[in-house]
Amino acid sequence: MQIITHVAEAIPYWAKEISNIKVNHENLWGRGLTDEVRLQAVSEENINGTTVVEAIEQLSTIPLTIENVLTTLTDEELQIQAPSRNPRFTNKSIDFIVNHLIVEHTEKHYKQIERNLCKFNER
Repeated sequence: MQIITHVAEAIPYWAKEISNIKVNHENLWGRGLTDEVRLQAVSEENINGTTVVEAIEQLSTIPLTIENVLTTLTDEELQIQAPSRNPRFTNKSIDFIVNHLIVEHTEKHYKQIERNLCKFNER
């Protein structure tokens, strides 16, 4: 459930960051591992307080959220670069955020869920 609550919070977060960069590409984007909203999403309190139905409802809103952001981007906007709070990334483009922090991140967690389900079903 921790992976699911993380994805339900993180993917809309990155969509909002993309929108913010479009408005002003001078502002810092991103967050660190100690971000309070991020930590709250994966906290035991949040996990224990979230039902499966609620988690599914949260996840079900993500495709439309992402579609609404991505369909507004032009090829030129995908190349807009902005400074990151994460020193590993420095200046990165919106295209990087889409591919690395949304697509690859989601794929990674999807595979993680699949592995966990396989282990659970082997019991």
